[in-house]
Amino acid sequence: MALMIPPKAIERVCSWFGTSFSAVLHTAWNIKPRFLDHGRVAKTRYTPRDCCGLRLSLTQKASLLFVLSRAKHCTRLALRGRERFRVFPKGAHELRVCRVVILIAAVLSWTPSWAQYSVRDDLQRSVSFDKPPQRVISLLPSLTESVCALNECQRLVATDRYSNWPASVSALPKAGGLEDTQVELIVSLRPDVVLLDRSARVTERLAQLGIKTFVIETTAYADIARSLSLVAHVLGVPQRAPEVSEALRQEVDTIAREAQARRGQGQPLSVYFEVDDSIFAAGEASFIGELLTRLGARNIVPASLGPFPKLNPEYVVRHNPDVIFIAQQQVRSLGGRPGWAGLRAVREQRICSMAAQTLDVVVRPGPRVADGMRALARCLVPCQGSNAACSLALKPGGVVASRRHSPSYDSSSRLASGLDGGAIKRHFSPDTTLAP
Repeated sequence: MALMIPPKAIERVCSWFGTSFSAVLHTAWNIKPRFLDHGRVAKTRYTPRDCCGLRLSLTQKASLLFVLSRAKHCTRLALRGRERFRVFPKGAHELRVCRVVILIAAVLSWTPSWAQYSVRDDLQRSVSFDKPPQRVISLLPSLTESVCALNECQRLVATDRYSNWPASVSALPKAGGLEDTQVELIVSLRPDVVLLDRSARVTERLAQLGIKTFVIETTAYADIARSLSLVAHVLGVPQRAPEVSEALRQEVDTIAREAQARRGQGQPLSVYFEVDDSIFAAGEASFIGELLTRLGARNIVPASLGPFPKLNPEYVVRHNPDVIFIAQQQVRSLGGRPGWAGLRAVREQRICSMAAQTLDVVVRPGPRVADGMRALARCLVPCQGSNAACSLALKPGGVVASRRHSPSYDSSSRLASGLDGGAIKRHFSPDTTLAP
């Protein structure tokens, strides 16, 4: 008489043993399971899921099987691979004991469906994962949005304070920002991995505390698809990234073609995009600059100055842009900047003022990049008319609306919330702070 126990029986096996099986392993053979619940053994009561989380070496499996079978209730126990065991009982009266041995052997022979994998981050570190991380903390809004765009929002256990899309992430614990990260909160949440930017100062500190980090830097347009792919690989769902990236690419191409058709063959508008009131600009080399170029605009900040350089205010005066993109609450201060009152964009009210919610969409290099590009396009079209002021707002539901009128002001808007968690304005080189 031969009994076969396939791997599919493991779940039932675990439900049969439950607490007692884990207790036996601890007390009799001092074998400590690595539980599926984040590799910790700080439990006093074990569930069937814990039982299934056992990770034993082949030697441990063989030793445990020998101990269990040495009473000679079973005359033969043969291990065939890791998938099934064959047991031949000596007599019918011993079937029950052999059944117990078979079930324990089946549990021990179970191996998880995943295999260890490694992903290289933007610090050129090879970060290894035993299994796809289930508890993820994101310290950058664009990375938070990328996780959710991959349909893995449920894995997030905390975000930075600026992450606000989709709406569900607003209810998650907030771990500060890249400059003032709440390390204690992160440690208490026991994350499997923390996603963050290269400029985060907390990376080394988290590593010292045993918290796994994965660094992703996104400055150029091409980096958006690459960062999506990295996040997908970290989460163990690499097959989802190409579909999301391809949909974004097609939408961006469509918006670019439509904008070029509306603009016609006229002279391209020169533009200045300010990402911070301390005169940090989005240069031609940034993802924002690339989107503006595809919309037919000419950026006054060349690629040679870097993606997000800090400029001398006189630089903008000398280059006299046709259109200025700026946060809504900063519009009122433009006339007070030395020489700016005479700028063509200020004289002709060609100012694209963005509310905080719209700025969030535009400056975050993530899965909403097409929405940001559409916002820029709808603002540029009114600006091409003479004496037309440009204002940009976001309607409920995420639909962008642009209209010609005098800029309005919103003193409650917070520029900081739109700078991708503060990452954008630190992407500059010291030699660009006084651009010629």
